[in-house]
Amino acid sequence: MRFRNSILTSAVNAAKSQSSQDDCEICGIFERLFNEQDIKGHLGRDKVTQKQCEMHSPLLDWVEDRYMERHQLEMKAGYKSRNYGIGDFWFTRKDGEIPLIAVTDDRGRPQAPFELIQHNCNAAGNLQRDTNTSTMDPSWIDLGIAKSWMDKCITEHKSECHSPLNPQEVSPAWLIDIRDDCLVPGTVSKEYVVLSYRWGPSTASQMDENIFDEMALPGNLSKQNSLLTPTVRHAIHTVRELGERYLWVDAICLPPDDTEQVAQQLQLMGSIYASAKLTIVALDGDANTGLKGLKGESSPRKIPSLFAWKKDTNILLRHQPKLSAMDVQASEYFTRGWTYQEYMLSQRRLIFGNQQIHWKCSCAYWHEDLPTLHEEQRGKSIRPRSLGFPNIKRGVADIREFGILLNEYNARQLKYPEDAHPAADGLLNYIGKLAFPAGFFFGLPRLYFGMALMWTIDFGMANPNRPQRAGLVRRKASERRHSILPNTHLPSWSWIGWSGYGVHMLDREAQFQWADLLLSEKSINPVQLIRNSIVTVPITEWFSHSSKDQKVRQAFPPCATVYQQGSELSYDKTLWIRKDYNQVDHDREAGNFIPPFEFGRKHVYEHVNLPGKYFWWPFPSVSSSQQDEPDDSQSPLISCQAKRAWFGAVQGLCYNRDVNMDVHLRLLDNNMRLCGWLQLPISDEISRFPEPDIADEMKGCHENSLGMNGVFLNPISEQKDLLELVAICLCKFANIRTINDDIQYNEFYGVLWVEWNDGVAYRKGCGYVKKDLWEEQKLEDIDLILG
Repeated sequence: MRFRNSILTSAVNAAKSQSSQDDCEICGIFERLFNEQDIKGHLGRDKVTQKQCEMHSPLLDWVEDRYMERHQLEMKAGYKSRNYGIGDFWFTRKDGEIPLIAVTDDRGRPQAPFELIQHNCNAAGNLQRDTNTSTMDPSWIDLGIAKSWMDKCITEHKSECHSPLNPQEVSPAWLIDIRDDCLVPGTVSKEYVVLSYRWGPSTASQMDENIFDEMALPGNLSKQNSLLTPTVRHAIHTVRELGERYLWVDAICLPPDDTEQVAQQLQLMGSIYASAKLTIVALDGDANTGLKGLKGESSPRKIPSLFAWKKDTNILLRHQPKLSAMDVQASEYFTRGWTYQEYMLSQRRLIFGNQQIHWKCSCAYWHEDLPTLHEEQRGKSIRPRSLGFPNIKRGVADIREFGILLNEYNARQLKYPEDAHPAADGLLNYIGKLAFPAGFFFGLPRLYFGMALMWTIDFGMANPNRPQRAGLVRRKASERRHSILPNTHLPSWSWIGWSGYGVHMLDREAQFQWADLLLSEKSINPVQLIRNSIVTVPITEWFSHSSKDQKVRQAFPPCATVYQQGSELSYDKTLWIRKDYNQVDHDREAGNFIPPFEFGRKHVYEHVNLPGKYFWWPFPSVSSSQQDEPDDSQSPLISCQAKRAWFGAVQGLCYNRDVNMDVHLRLLDNNMRLCGWLQLPISDEISRFPEPDIADEMKGCHENSLGMNGVFLNPISEQKDLLELVAICLCKFANIRTINDDIQYNEFYGVLWVEWNDGVAYRKGCGYVKKDLWEEQKLEDIDLILG
């Protein structure tokens, strides 16, 4: 047998006499993986096929099946552009850590490795001392482990796992009283557990007023078997075993005939989950699936990644659930819109997933198979790419953290598309209280509203070797007659009005690139960072109003920006400490780096909640008037006074480095000069526009032909085919090649393509037009109303 690593070859030879599987040399690899501190190598798949064995064959087949399942899902989702096929099997153990096994693709790259641990059959149910050996009962869940996790979190993590700024400490109107077996009114003094799950095609009977009243009588709740789906019944059992008394379940605790109270409770949904002591998260199946493995309550579970090995010992491949809608193998739970804020706002989560229980809080990620092993955050990034938002919780308006939250939510599905804003409102209110004063307006930060309107989409055009994303789909309200929830509008100018992922909003703004400009970060390429940054200067004032006549309107606060030409920096001195810049103390790696955007090197700034991290500039300050509580009701109509112009358009699909954006169209004026570029929300719409007719002598260099005559030979567009563009901001793009360069700026107007219907304009696309070329057009002043 041929191995590509001499260590592994010796491992096979040494294991021949030790293997419990009739001297199977492949099985011998697993023996050494558990006994040796360091081992690494590849095993040819053809050799595995030839050498069948009762132990290793099912295990390796399972690993291969999981790879193929994931690969096919990634191809279907457009994450991969070609079939990479299967290479070999890859094994490794380093420095005595848990061994890993994976399938490699046809380029030899390990894909989605699994951890291998031993499973002691005779010690099932006992907490192990050896943290790398599992004693988990294959059939039954030990809820005592879950209780120990909860107790440890409460006593040791303390405030770290308690919402730092709970938007509203609430108690649900009604709770299930586990002890008295009935519904009882909720009060703030009652600690309670909540259930987060998918309803699915539930066959449970519908609640009515009479049944609800009966369930409020002691001893009557469990009699309503037709209303209690398996998952709800098993959640009640779990709460009882954890020693808790109260449980909230939406299907049971919302009074059926009290529309006003139901509407109020649904609007408080985020706060209900944020205020709960614990959230039970059911990932496996839906309401009718139940929670497997609860002894005396549900059927036994089956662990598909557990394989017989030798006497009294199995091999367990750790198969942990994926906790993000962006992962193709995530539970369907993560594809539903309403479960998003339920999961995100929960302080502590007991997760039933992949037939095991898991614990997720702000400080720990524990698993039943190795319940005392703490999963550390991998890497040293201060902004881990996860579903957490640690910097926002510290009071820092981390736009990239917000972007991860935004796209995770927008990739999900809603039965009623008009619920897009209500289903995220709890989370938006929460993070607004933490780090975004003045809150959000249909998902856009009010303090940066004029800049945020220029949100764009990443189609993936910058990397031609990867599949491109299709873009966003316009959400359309369902035919539901009436919603009891407010703010169910779907404005075209907000990402709320569109479904899909890849939305970029504010993250390229220079003042929000703070985490990449930390002076202590050594891996940053300052030139690349500055080149990809934007400075947006608002040029108009925005208002919201409930009707087209604008009789009653509310002004948005001026965009908060650190970039005020010719003025001193304005910042909150209670949050930021200014210090004299010293290269030795603050940035030994900076060298001759020139701070971008006309800021001097006299000072650096330290945030009180991020000690030891220094910034070239702070976030802008916010006046007390800008922090006033906004009106809860939100109208989809916004307006401003703007200038408009008309342009023709031809196809031009590419990533444009002048404006750092994927674009679909080239914008041409009446002189057939290239003036700018436009991005559409979905790539398929490009087919309605003509292809460019480029002069022979300009082919190959037309992309750099802004303002030049004689490049495009297309006929001048008729008025009906022209695009109406409105300018809403001025954008500065840095032109820099080396650190020692003086930074020059290319100025463009940020524009929206709009179409009107009954006196209201709707966003159809966004883009940029070169400043001097825009000002040469026949501009019109208009009162713009966007819906």
